[in-house]
Amino acid sequence: MNVIRSSLLAVTLAAAVFSSAGAPAQEAGPATVIATGLEGPRGLKFGPDGDLYIAEAGLGGTKSTAASCAQVAAPSPYTGGLTARISKIGGNGKLMTVASGFPSAVNGGGIFGVADVAFLNGKFYALIAGGGCSHGNPDNPSGIAEVDQRTGKWTMIADIGA
Repeated sequence: MNVIRSSLLAVTLAAAVFSSAGAPAQEAGPATVIATGLEGPRGLKFGPDGDLYIAEAGLGGTKSTAASCAQVAAPSPYTGGLTARISKIGGNGKLMTVASGFPSAVNGGGIFGVADVAFLNGKFYALIAGGGCSHGNPDNPSGIAEVDQRTGKWTMIADIGA
């Protein structure tokens, strides 16, 4: 249920940004849902192409590392998987996945995965918060990934957990 509420919140925000970009302030009207199916949306950024990029935390996973490494503070343990992704809403209003397979983790207190995205000096980056052994993803750390927007391939360039 929280994923559905946050998905609607993100697309409602995106609709507000699309409708008010460069326009004078107006009274708020009814919200318009422009996309559904987001999984734990987080940071939103407009790319150089004018599309809206959305960091998604994902759905976590089923892998627990409670028996093999120290866990983060309660509530834990986290269970991890590779369900986080980055999506975009194009100028035509179509939602599409840009890159997927990022670490995601869930516990009773929340979901962590791709937390934000950024465009810097012609490159595209993602901040990953759902990785590391304590989050059920021992082979996939939290950190910063460089993402190829054309192919969807990504490379972890900074291991924040290290």
